[in-house]
Amino acid sequence: VSVNIQVQDVNDNRPVFEADPYKAFVMENMPSGTTVIQVTANDQDTGSDGQVTYSLEAESGNLQG
Repeated sequence: VSVNIQVQDVNDNRPVFEADPYKAFVMENMPSGTTVIQVTANDQDTGSDGQVTYSLEAESGNLQG
């Protein structure tokens, strides 16, 4: 008898950030396009479960145009 076993990965690992928390300061006269901070995280999961994406969200009342 031949038995075929397939193991599927689950999203069981959290991303690990190099710093916690990250802090950055921005001078008001910095040129547009200046890199302020670089954030790095790694996830031990494979495939799409190991993909790490980043986004910025504004806290209400903290951004001025």
